[in-house]
Amino acid sequence: MKKVLFVSLVVGVFFSFVLVGCGGQQEEKDMVKEDAVSADKVIKDFVETVKVPQEKFSFEEVDIALFQRLKQAGGKSDAEAFELMGLSYFKQQTNDKAILFLKRAVELDPSLFGSWYTLGLLHINTKQGNDYFLKSIEVNPDYALPYYYLAFTYFNHKAYKEAAILFTKYLEVAKDDPSEVDRYKAVQEILNKMRGSN
Repeated sequence: MKKVLFVSLVVGVFFSFVLVGCGGQQEEKDMVKEDAVSADKVIKDFVETVKVPQEKFSFEEVDIALFQRLKQAGGKSDAEAFELMGLSYFKQQTNDKAILFLKRAVELDPSLFGSWYTLGLLHINTKQGNDYFLKSIEVNPDYALPYYYLAFTYFNHKAYKEAAILFTKYLEVAKDDPSEVDRYKAVQEILNKMRGSN
């Protein structure tokens, strides 16, 4: 069981960083792809070079070894390595570990808007989650997804005025992002229905 979790964890760093860490702007996406390729290579090398059977590792040993490998590859800062680890645990739905590493990442580098955003997802529909989304927006106001999820949180709590403001801001930020086409259309429909019911 530990072996399966270990392999899933290390392979998940690549996919988590691409899926969650992308910022919507083309140059950010290009940078993320380069980082993801580097992280993927590090993880593959790590899995191939570890000679001790994975079932004998504790998660703490895996965390330390993976952190060191991520640091050695491509000159990642401590904060960036913790962010990659947190995003990987998030993808694996190991939320306590994800929260631990993402919080450590933003303690070291508060400009990691993807970490703030993911912490918001991990605490969605709570005041703390809202605070994390707001922090992500503060750090990078051009990142659309925190507006979207914060708007839905307000909408679910029947704070329709605040939700409409945030949905509108989401549309402004996401308008040229091809990865947001479906969500963009859905938000337009929601806003039209909200306006029609007034």
